[in-house]
Amino acid sequence: MLDTVIAPPPFSGKPTEDPGDWLRAFSNYCTFKGYNDVQQRNLFRVLLIGPAADWLDNRTFPDTATFDNYKADFEARYKTPEIMKYKSARQIFTRRQEDGETTDDYSTSMIKLGKVINVSEEMLRYAILNGLKPDIATYVIQRNPQTLEELLAVARVAELTLPARILHQVLCSLKGDLVRTQYYLYKETNSKVERGNANLIASDSNDDLTATENSSISADHIRRATPQQQQQFVIVKG
Repeated sequence: MLDTVIAPPPFSGKPTEDPGDWLRAFSNYCTFKGYNDVQQRNLFRVLLIGPAADWLDNRTFPDTATFDNYKADFEARYKTPEIMKYKSARQIFTRRQEDGETTDDYSTSMIKLGKVINVSEEMLRYAILNGLKPDIATYVIQRNPQTLEELLAVARVAELTLPARILHQVLCSLKGDLVRTQYYLYKETNSKVERGNANLIASDSNDDLTATENSSISADHIRRATPQQQQQFVIVKG
């Protein structure tokens, strides 16, 4: 079961396959199993399939050939072509850290691209920093790392603390919105109370004015009325 998990897959030489990664996995597996030179060459022949197997069948090795000879011919045949180097050079300066992609996964991919085109560590640092997520890149720039290892360590710290900082910003924003809403409701309530009080005062004033007018009219009528009419007013008022 363990061999099934860790054994290198077959290699056919397709453009989608990475010969460097495959050869590394093959060598690590042979070291883990403790294979001697003959066993390595035999396994190598078994794992090459399709066009890669045809290429190996057409190769002629002397009887004294070792696995190092097989490896050298393999690297000469399947080394990264110039067009792939151009593609890698373009990607290393345009690649961006994707959503859901960890800082370690992103930096590993960038380091791999850098090895293909043999880029300097300084240039690789700039390329990685250029492609980091904006919040992480800002944090890294503030720390001013001087080596690739320092940059990766600072980027990891930024990635771990970023969710907490974002949550803090969201909570502050929500708190601000709540305060503004409460202030608006307070102002609106006070405005309604003030308008209600003004209407009540105006209503009371109108009632007082009406009562005064009615009182004035009634007295005037009483003065002008005949004794019989005055008696009627008194009866009505009483």
